[in-house]
Amino acid sequence: MKRKEIAKLLNLTDEESYEQLKVILWDLQQSGVLVKSGKKYSSISKENEYFGIIKITNQGYGILKCSDERFDELIIEEKYLSGAENEDKVKVILLSIKENIALGKVIEVIEPSSKTIKGKLLKKGKNFFIQPEKKILKKIIVKKAFLLNALPGDVVETKILKTKTTSIQVKVTKIISREFIGDISYYNIYKEYNLTDTFPIEVQNEINEINEELIKQEIPNRLDLREELIFTIDPEDAKDYDDAISLKILPDNTYELGVHIADVSFFVKENSKTDKEAFLRGTSIYLPGKSIPMLPHKLTNEICSLEENKDRLTFSIIINITKEAEIISYKLQKSVIRSKKRFTYSEAQQYINDYNPKEKQTSVKNSEKHNFSSVLYEMNELRKKLYDKRKLNGSLDFNSTEPFFVLSDNGNVINIGIKEFFDTNYLVEEFMLLANRLVTEEFVNKTNNLPFIFRVHDYPSEEKIGELKSILSFFGYQFKKNKKITSKTFQSLIEKIKNNPYKNILNDLIIRSMAKAVYSTENIGHFGLGFKYYTHFTSPIRRYPDLVVHRLLEKQLINKTKPSLNQKILSNIALHSSETERRAMEIEREAIKIKQIQFLQNKTDMIFKAVIYNIVEFGFFIEIPEYTITGLVHIKNLTDDYYFFEPEKHRLRGKHNKKIYKLGDEISVTVFNLDLENRRIDFIPIN
Repeated sequence: MKRKEIAKLLNLTDEESYEQLKVILWDLQQSGVLVKSGKKYSSISKENEYFGIIKITNQGYGILKCSDERFDELIIEEKYLSGAENEDKVKVILLSIKENIALGKVIEVIEPSSKTIKGKLLKKGKNFFIQPEKKILKKIIVKKAFLLNALPGDVVETKILKTKTTSIQVKVTKIISREFIGDISYYNIYKEYNLTDTFPIEVQNEINEINEELIKQEIPNRLDLREELIFTIDPEDAKDYDDAISLKILPDNTYELGVHIADVSFFVKENSKTDKEAFLRGTSIYLPGKSIPMLPHKLTNEICSLEENKDRLTFSIIINITKEAEIISYKLQKSVIRSKKRFTYSEAQQYINDYNPKEKQTSVKNSEKHNFSSVLYEMNELRKKLYDKRKLNGSLDFNSTEPFFVLSDNGNVINIGIKEFFDTNYLVEEFMLLANRLVTEEFVNKTNNLPFIFRVHDYPSEEKIGELKSILSFFGYQFKKNKKITSKTFQSLIEKIKNNPYKNILNDLIIRSMAKAVYSTENIGHFGLGFKYYTHFTSPIRRYPDLVVHRLLEKQLINKTKPSLNQKILSNIALHSSETERRAMEIEREAIKIKQIQFLQNKTDMIFKAVIYNIVEFGFFIEIPEYTITGLVHIKNLTDDYYFFEPEKHRLRGKHNKKIYKLGDEISVTVFNLDLENRRIDFIPIN
């Protein structure tokens, strides 16, 4: 029957009732009670239910082949897929037929195409279930015998054992993540990169032997700095603290600067099970709302973490330095500290802001705060001098923007902001750079060229320099002809563009022209920092090369023992560490893109202000500065004209309307497509 016939049958004569009928009929159609063919509604019968294997097209909609005299396939729009994926066996209902096009809706995934299901293990009463990553309408049951020691809350991979009418029985084959805090958006990343939050049982057994008593026994062998005013400064969400700092003004009005690094090597012995696992991982990986540590929790968050008011073993470099940042002397020493305070960057900044250097007191009459404030103030003054000297030598400083994510308890994105950086961020960074540089110089100067792991950064390639020159000239910046390009050349350029409205684009272009910093036993210096000697010493909790550097420094400089790590072994460590670092950066970028897509999923109708930061033959890439979200505007989605790519002018030009999209243009865009599987965001311009 037609809608008007139904209204007449029900005696609906007023306009309001008729409008209500339209809503009710639509709801019944969506829920599979009615089917609409042309203008007529019919009750669903078995002949309007279809079963088969769904094919998902590149455009995102599904197709189900049918044997029906009215049509030979059902089109399922993306919004009606109900979580079905390519090759899933599904049940589809017919929604409507219009002009020989049949539209349907998936009402059940009968059997996933994959024989595995990933999800979160839940327990209700005595029964165990899987909350699947993708929507599966059948209940997914795990019998206790098939749990593989998984616990409720674990993210697991399961294998399908049996499919029934209303349920799927599975067994756990792998624990992907323990204590995943409800965020299931990282499943695919864990699968693709073979990530895990758990450690092998043999590593856990080793770690169980470590306790606070070992620290007590070791204290007499160390330089005791527990009474010194030493503290940590870290991000608000930091869980492990591997560096602490201290500063004293000496009688001759010079400084004694201390950089105290967690002595992980004391607990993680060379060639132990824990050491081998740390080598394989290479580095900790930090995703929005989650970290995948290089070392087990007991080390990273307890025994090795420089927690407030706890005795902790450290490797200290103590530097005698003038107030003008001239190095007088320094020494490396195994030590024990007791951090007096755990600062966040913003808290430490407030202590500096409250200090009045003229009156040498804080605005708060508190002796403890006064001590911290005065030390932090002096540290910041020294930081400025160190930075000036480093900059004078050509060290590059990009000050790139970074996103931060406000997440709910289950990992959903509430908001995206831009990280705020304080003087205290740069203070810690400057002291760590100094420590890394000095320990490298000390090793090179005192070990007669023994093998070592350097952190090196090569000169940019001629090809990259050529590409950069071309783009910079577009913005009105030129390199001086026939002048050798050094890090000072880049520093001068960065200084020139710092007030340019396109500085973020230009900074990104300069960064992309650079070689990648790597670990190596061959020292070629660090181009970006302008250092002849440099290594990583300050983060042994989260980077394997730092742990190895600690061992080299202790053996060769403190104990004067024979090297156990030869050139070949160290070269292998350097190469592997560079690879795991690149992999971690890739994973972190993928995770950020996932969260950005999550954020945009309920903002597909919003209009965003964006900037074009790269033009290519198939379109252009834009950034939404407010959220640091990047994406592609594909040339096929510029439907108002046919556009030509003009690479020498870094632009796309319309054939008929002569409209131009060029590098640096500010445009308005809206979301066109969000592809979570491939971590891709497509936008279209709003004219």
